[in-house]
Amino acid sequence: MRYHTFDKVEPITTKQRIKGVSICHTPENWAELDDYIGGLSGSEKAVAYLGAYMAWNLAAKIVNEGLENE
Repeated sequence: MRYHTFDKVEPITTKQRIKGVSICHTPENWAELDDYIGGLSGSEKAVAYLGAYMAWNLAAKIVNEGLENE
């Protein structure tokens, strides 16, 4: 089940900002996120890391595509 549906995510330019999602806490750094995920149980931890890395890869893809289009 998807919580958000996007038909297409446009590449951003370096002059655009990425909006955060206000429904959850934003960690100060990767270490804080890693500590939080590390406190979860085995299968929860695995799924949380998977989601975190997928989100990181998506953000990198969007930013990199924007840089290539400049």
